[in-house]
Amino acid sequence: MPRKKATEKAETQNQPQQDEIETALESRNLFHHFTEEELAGLNEKVTDLTEKKNAFAEKAKLMGDIAKGSEAEIRHTIGLIKEGGEERTLECPVIINYTQNTYTVKHPETGDVLDQRPLTAKEKQRELFPQQGEGAPVQEETEQTQSQEAQAQEFDPNLGAAEPQEGEDDLPY
Repeated sequence: MPRKKATEKAETQNQPQQDEIETALESRNLFHHFTEEELAGLNEKVTDLTEKKNAFAEKAKLMGDIAKGSEAEIRHTIGLIKEGGEERTLECPVIINYTQNTYTVKHPETGDVLDQRPLTAKEKQRELFPQQGEGAPVQEETEQTQSQEAQAQEFDPNLGAAEPQEGEDDLPY
């Protein structure tokens, strides 16, 4: 091996010794300053989330109102069940009996007599041709009223007398 000259030795000594280096990454929580682009994205996210929150809050209020209404309806229905029925407006049949001079109101579902009283002076005055459905009382049909209706149907106002029955002669004499 050849020997190094003194000048070479001096150059080698003047050069720093090279370090042996290894690199790696380490995670640390540090403060980061947002860029303008990042700030714009975050502002858009806040706007979207606020709109969604308000929509959900409105739906939640509506659902809460529905739940409250349903709860009230449930309580009302349970009360009806406990009572076994409810008050309703029903069309009740009225029987006017001119023979017995009575005005009777019956329950439409059970037939129970709800009210029975004597006819007033005004009620005693019969209408000649009462119109059904216009406040005319429903009259209980008896044999007498059925007979009267049959006679009225046979009457021909043009002749002034009852029409002849089958087998009867059309001749007036």
